Amino acid sequence: METEKQKKIKAYLGLDRLTPYEKQYLDKKNMVIMRALTTFLCVIIIFALVYFNIIFKPDNDDFATLYYSPLWHYGHIISYISLFVISLYMLIISSVYLKKSKKMSHGFITTNIYIFLTVYNAFGIYSSVADYQIHGQIVGMIIIMAVSYLVFNLNPIGTVVSLTCYLLGFFYVVMNIPLVSPEVFPDPQMSVDTMLYTYAAILYFAAVVVSIFTYGTAITAARNQFKLEELNTQLAELSMTDDLTDLANRFALKTNMTKFYHNELNLMMIDIDDFKKLNDTYGHQIGDEVLKTFAGLLIDAFGKANVYRYGGDEFLIVSNETVIDFKKKLKHLRSKVGSYHYRGSELCFSSGYYHHFMANHEDFDHALEEADRRLYYSKNHGKNMDTSTLVSNS
Repeated sequence: METEKQKKIKAYLGLDRLTPYEKQYLDKKNMVIMRALTTFLCVIIIFALVYFNIIFKPDNDDFATLYYSPLWHYGHIISYISLFVISLYMLIISSVYLKKSKKMSHGFITTNIYIFLTVYNAFGIYSSVADYQIHGQIVGMIIIMAVSYLVFNLNPIGTVVSLTCYLLGFFYVVMNIPLVSPEVFPDPQMSVDTMLYTYAAILYFAAVVVSIFTYGTAITAARNQFKLEELNTQLAELSMTDDLTDLANRFALKTNMTKFYHNELNLMMIDIDDFKKLNDTYGHQIGDEVLKTFAGLLIDAFGKANVYRYGGDEFLIVSNETVIDFKKKLKHLRSKVGSYHYRGSELCFSSGYYHHFMANHEDFDHALEEADRRLYYSKNHGKNMDTSTLVSNS
C-alpha cells in the first residue's frame, strides 16, 4: 500500500490518475491563464502587423531587408499569422469555457494547449534564431521557454516531451537554416557552442523542475479544495438533518423553500397526542424511540423528501399531490399508526392540513399558519383527528 509521501511524489511527477474534479480544477486554472495570455498576444500582434508593416515586404532600405534573409521574412510572416490565428482561437475557447456556456473535456483542452504551445514555440524559433546567428544571444529563447512552460499547469511528462522538441527544433534551425542576409553577414553563427549548450541545459532542467512544482502544487490544491468542499457539504447536510429521526429539519425547510414556489401544495402539521405524558411516564429514551418509529411511518406514507421534523413531536408534510391522493396517503398513515401499540397503549396523532397555491415566501408562511391553526383545532376538539376546514364556534 502506498504511503502519503509516495502518493504526493506520484502526483508531482504526473504519474497519478486524475479525478474528474482535479481535471476540472486544472482546466479552469489553465483557461484563466490562456485567456489573459492570448488577449495580450492578439493585441501585440495586431499592433506589430500594423505598426511595423510586417505582412508586406519592406522597402529595400529597411533594416529587416538588409539584415535578414528572404527566408526569414516569409517564415516571420507565416509565424505571426499562425500565432495570431491560434491565439484568437484559444481566446475564444478559453472565454467560452470560463463562461460555462459549453462543456469541454480535459483531453480537448489539454490537446489545444499543446497545439498553441507548438505554434508559439515555432514563432519563438523564428524570433530568436536570427538574433542568435547575429549576436549570439538567446534572450528570445529564454522568454519563449518561460511563457510556454512556467505559466501553465501541465503534466510534467508532457512538459518534458514538448520542451525537448522545442530545444531540438531551435538547435536544428540554428545549425542548418541561415536566417540572416549573407551580404551583410557572410559568416553567420551557424554552430552551437558549449556555452549555449550549458545555458540550454540549465534552462531545460529549471523549466522541468518549476513545471513539476507548479503542477504538483496545483494537484495538491485541487485535492485540498475537494476535501474542503466535501466537508462543507457534510456539514451542510448535518445542519439540515435532524440527528434523531434523520429527517430534514426547519433549517432545511427554509433552505429548500424556493423550490416550493409556483406550485399547488398540501401542507400538513402533525403532532403526536399526549407525547409529553409518554415522556414523563416512560422516560426520554422511550420517547425518542417513539419519535423514530413515527418518523418511519411518515416516510413510508409520504416519502422522506416530503417529511420534516418541525420541532419536538411536531412534523410537517409538504406535498404537491392532488388533495384526493394526499387524503389516501393520510388514510394509509392512520391505518399504520393505529396498528402500532406501545406497552398496551395506542399511538395517536392529530393533524391539520391546508391546500394552497404557493407563489412566494408570504404564501408559504400563510399556508404554514393555516395548517398550524387546523392542527390546534384538532388538538382542542378531541385529538386523534385530521382537520382540513375550520368550523366556526358561532
